[in-house]
Amino acid sequence: LTALLVPYVPCAPRMALFLIIASAVLPPILVPLAVLLPYLASIIAIFFSYFIYRLIMGKPMAIERLPPTPVMLPNWRITMIETWNYLKEFLKKLSLMIFATTILLWLPSALGPHGITFNIENSWLAIAGKEIEPIFAPLGLPWQVSVMLMGGWIFKEVVLGLMALFGGFTLIKSLSIASALALMVFIAFYSSCIATLLSLAKIIGWHRALLSLIVQFVVAYIFSYITYSLISILG
Repeated sequence: LTALLVPYVPCAPRMALFLIIASAVLPPILVPLAVLLPYLASIIAIFFSYFIYRLIMGKPMAIERLPPTPVMLPNWRITMIETWNYLKEFLKKLSLMIFATTILLWLPSALGPHGITFNIENSWLAIAGKEIEPIFAPLGLPWQVSVMLMGGWIFKEVVLGLMALFGGFTLIKSLSIASALALMVFIAFYSSCIATLLSLAKIIGWHRALLSLIVQFVVAYIFSYITYSLISILG
């Protein structure tokens, strides 16, 4: 259950998306509130996980109290070694995955049914986005945003590149406030990225990891639809 909460931990790329969308649509005074949205999603996820734990396991067992650990200054040599190991692992694994993902998404954006295309709206990527557009139509989101969310499932950093392909700020500004807020809520709740999914699979297995992916999508859609409906009524 603890592992299943990992996708709801706020990350820097997701924060960047919130700020970009909020600054394009919301009044400047409300933009800082966008930073609080992923933390709100984390709190809701923790609340529901606590409810599920109590439902299945009953009252939590008492945990033996450990003696307080003495406060010590960090060993900077060990800290630097650990930092370098984490950085090396990131450069070795995730950077190659991000690069490969960028290439894989570039090919369908440059190719279409009739071969090479310089108009992305005629590309295979656009066709895929239009195919899943009906799913996000109730949220007032066009097919271009559907494509962005497809790329964001792989890596949130990819969304910025796809956003640039479709006009960036102009595309986001064309959304209504209700649709923009629904988009932010969806990003806050749906799967972090494929790297998180791979990490989850190592801990809890592919079956539970894929089930978690489906649950995240459903929860994201429900909360974003509620947000869109409420803001539309209030507006």
